[in-house]
Amino acid sequence: MRFLLNSKAHRTGKEILKSTITKTRGKQQLDAASTKASSAGVSALHEKSWGQQCSPTCGCVVRFEAKIDPVSKTIVDIHYHAKRVVAMTSKDKSKLEPVLTTRTGKPMFRECNCETVHQLAAEITSFLPNRRLEKVQNMTDFAKTRSSTAFRHAVLAEQNLPRESTHCFDVVEEAFTAMISGNMPTQRRNQGTFAQSLTQELLHNNNKVAGMGRTRLSLSSPGSMSTLKMFDIEDDYWESELSQSYFEKDNHEEPPRSKFDWVSYVDENYQDEDYSA
Repeated sequence: MRFLLNSKAHRTGKEILKSTITKTRGKQQLDAASTKASSAGVSALHEKSWGQQCSPTCGCVVRFEAKIDPVSKTIVDIHYHAKRVVAMTSKDKSKLEPVLTTRTGKPMFRECNCETVHQLAAEITSFLPNRRLEKVQNMTDFAKTRSSTAFRHAVLAEQNLPRESTHCFDVVEEAFTAMISGNMPTQRRNQGTFAQSLTQELLHNNNKVAGMGRTRLSLSSPGSMSTLKMFDIEDDYWESELSQSYFEKDNHEEPPRSKFDWVSYVDENYQDEDYSA
């Protein structure tokens, strides 16, 4: 993450979108090349991915996906997805819960509008291609399991991002670090009054995305949604898939639960891969 302190240019939203489109096309070309290599008896590229949930008042989910050459351990390609989880307050109004589709029971997503999430993720995906995994891992090593608070503020200042966007930085750092190293960094110890402040923030903003830093939340605080298992993050699920009966259920009835818990994860297909050699 130290390379974020040496950014040569800060891109606008249009430039980030253009970069995302370019990377998507590149990904398709790499997929085709990987398939061709596999059919020819050549080792296919390894794939790693990790997703992480932003703070409850933002609700953005970040997922990094990388293709790594198994011989040279070089990152051939990396891209990210950012979506916002559609959520509603729990019945005791102490936490947010994902809104699930009645047909498939999957969380509903919308596009993430968080500038901090997009800019940091775009900087990361622009820097890493053609770099060795070992060197990138060294760039993410800190004295502790995650970067310091001072480093976090320094990056936000260097990127011309709001100093209050601390949780947005954390979620990008967590998803990126977990993908590169294979383990999730520990949570920061900044406890806050989760239930009361979050409920007031949510009701005041009428379920709209709120700015970061207004409530000092710890992602490890009781009842918070720290992460989301996102095997279907590229899919969009809109309100049209929700039946009205979902909102008309008896207040004492237990709300439907997703088969995926709100926990950190490494994709099951790749969690046993060893990239340390």
